[in-house]
Amino acid sequence: MTESEARRIVADAIARVAPEVDVERLDPTVELRDEADLDSMDFLHLVEVVSARIGREIPERDYARTATVDTFAAYLVETAQ
Repeated sequence: MTESEARRIVADAIARVAPEVDVERLDPTVELRDEADLDSMDFLHLVEVVSARIGREIPERDYARTATVDTFAAYLVETAQ
């Protein structure tokens, strides 16, 4: 998986979970829960949507690695190998 593909997966998931958020305007270095105003259930749903899209579970111990668009994309690229 390329970084571009990973970013698209994360962006699509954000758009699905929080359709009111302008994904293109998100700062990719700021925590998604703050930047997109996601509560804990929204964030969990975001992780589940991405998990379903990539066809594998993202373990809870890795949630900290999915905090921002940048770290989430990097995590997806790294774990796809």
